[in-house]
Amino acid sequence: MRNRDRPFVASALLLALSFSVLAGCTTAGVKTTAVPLAEGAVKPQLGVSYYLPMRYAKVTFTRVKADEKADTALAEAIAARKEAETKDAGARAAAKAQASLLEAMKKHGVKEADAPYIAALAELVKLRQAEVAAVAVLASAKVKEGQAEVAAQQLADSKAMCGWADSVQVQLLDMVPDPSMRYLLQPQSSAFRSDTFDMTTTASGLLQTADIEQKDETAEVLINLARSIASIQSPGGAPEVMAANNLENTEKTKPASRCKQLAWEPRKLDFVIDPANPDDWTRVSAGISAAAKVVGVGVAASEEFAYTLSLAEKSRALVSGGGSLATVGSGTGIYYRRERPLVVDIDLEKQRVGNVILMVPNGAPVDALDMAATSFVTNKSTLGFSDGMLVKVHQTRPSPALAIVSVPWKISEAILTQLGSLLTLRIDVTRNEKTLATEEAALLQQLKEIVEAQEALDTAREAVIPE
Repeated sequence: MRNRDRPFVASALLLALSFSVLAGCTTAGVKTTAVPLAEGAVKPQLGVSYYLPMRYAKVTFTRVKADEKADTALAEAIAARKEAETKDAGARAAAKAQASLLEAMKKHGVKEADAPYIAALAELVKLRQAEVAAVAVLASAKVKEGQAEVAAQQLADSKAMCGWADSVQVQLLDMVPDPSMRYLLQPQSSAFRSDTFDMTTTASGLLQTADIEQKDETAEVLINLARSIASIQSPGGAPEVMAANNLENTEKTKPASRCKQLAWEPRKLDFVIDPANPDDWTRVSAGISAAAKVVGVGVAASEEFAYTLSLAEKSRALVSGGGSLATVGSGTGIYYRRERPLVVDIDLEKQRVGNVILMVPNGAPVDALDMAATSFVTNKSTLGFSDGMLVKVHQTRPSPALAIVSVPWKISEAILTQLGSLLTLRIDVTRNEKTLATEEAALLQQLKEIVEAQEALDTAREAVIPE
């Protein structure tokens, strides 16, 4: 390298080193802003809005007349299940024996193309089909037995309620947006980055996918800047939970005469609630208790049948710290939350008769996935969601320190390339100038020879043709 070129390389190296402090520095790549609830008109804000998911629960109270033939039906269902088990075992044994026969035939030299083997194979196919059918019959028999057991239990429980049976069912509904947890995803631009942002949501605003590439261009900017300096100074990125509990009043069996004095009738009530809200459970408990009351008729108008049902969510202590969990501010990243267990106790007349465990994200702690952009490298993030619940995370974050180490040498290489290109251009121009001068001299020589030839021709003509 010539001495006069050294200042250009040195200046470029100093330029790179002056920016090397940026290595490892992070800038806001994707910012999330919490949007507070407000009534009336709200000024639109820039960004892609999304919600964290939540689940509502459906609580159903049902009162039905117990099936008086439930015990008989249960006995029949048990017998049918045992018969199905016997047939299933027989079908499995027959198929196994036929398969053993085929193996024995092969062992004794019977070829697969022989008629006896083909006939035995066809029989095995039939036995396999019979085995599949037996399995299906057994599964159906088990389901019917389970249903018969529930009906028989209702009949047993109904003795204290004049032949009527009550039940409470809690069912989780599909994920829906939580209106109190609305956010705006706001990609943050930078003069030193090239970003690609790809996001999909459901129509209601639950996250589905998020693909983000944050490519820092600082090194390229420095290299191009070094090239510019050299040019100037040198010469050349639902599930569902179901729980049914039969409710039996703790009072003793009432005389038949009293049962006739009460106005028993079927009941069915549905409540849709936020399972993480204790007030909703209190409201449901009061509604079911009121609906369960049976008043007297006629001369027995003062008689009544009543009980107090209590459904209470008891699992707040499972979350350390307690208090409000849905409070979160704004920051860098994409917010999400996990499901947490809620235990709901069912008490009848202050006696525990059952409980339900519900897995819901409602009120769960909010976490964030870091989407900060790092200088000198390309960060990539691929996120997958199912009904707004995070199920996949893939992030690539190269080392910025490794990238910054190579920047000065890339700048030096770029400058040397630039200087080489300029020197080549100068040499080419000089060569072209020399070639042009040579060609001009040759042309002049040719013109001289042409003139001399013309003069010789004219002289010859004058000698041949006298005046």
